[in-house]
Amino acid sequence: MLCLPSDHVVGDGFQETAETAVDVAARTDGLVTIGIEPDRPATGYGYIEPGDDHGDHSEVAVFREKPDAETASRLVDRGCLWNAGMFAWTPTAFLDAARSGPLDPLVDALATDADPATAFERVDPVSVDYAVLERAADVRVVPAAFDWDDLGAWNALGRLLDGENAVLGDATTIDATGNVLASDDKHVSVVGVDDLVVAAYDDRVLVVPRADAQRVRDVVAALDAPF
Repeated sequence: MLCLPSDHVVGDGFQETAETAVDVAARTDGLVTIGIEPDRPATGYGYIEPGDDHGDHSEVAVFREKPDAETASRLVDRGCLWNAGMFAWTPTAFLDAARSGPLDPLVDALATDADPATAFERVDPVSVDYAVLERAADVRVVPAAFDWDDLGAWNALGRLLDGENAVLGDATTIDATGNVLASDDKHVSVVGVDDLVVAAYDDRVLVVPRADAQRVRDVVAALDAPF
């Protein structure tokens, strides 16, 4: 079983890496994640520290949570990989690893005559990394042999779209470079600014330096907080 996010851009070599991950999962009965070699000390991703090398994969020594900038630089220097949220496992291996964790009510329901939908409602929202992988005894990592990017942040559009500025929608730029400009039915103009994200949708406008684009989650938290 191969589990993949829907908002990633992958290059040539993805199929080969995916087939390797599936093969390792079948051979080892372990949980397998695909690790991306970092090209920068990003703070928006978790990191994987590889352990013993087995040729086409390594054991996972430890998962590292999303770090601050200084820690991210150290992790990159130590050869850690980005955790891209791409996984391979057999159904049996996954269910065994999910027992005695946050997904336990759902696993029990699937093994009995209980209603899985009811059991699912009893499970708190949680990432599969925390619920299963970080608790599992046998996790392997296959290094990616393809170009990769995550479209989960505005900054990624600036890396993928050609031109002095990445523009989605109607925009005017004057003496401005390196900006990501996105809008629906609004016109956006920028003058004399560089390396910004400007997103205007519905009745909301976001302006943030590209280097801080991951902090959009702080805005969401502030908007969701009670007054």
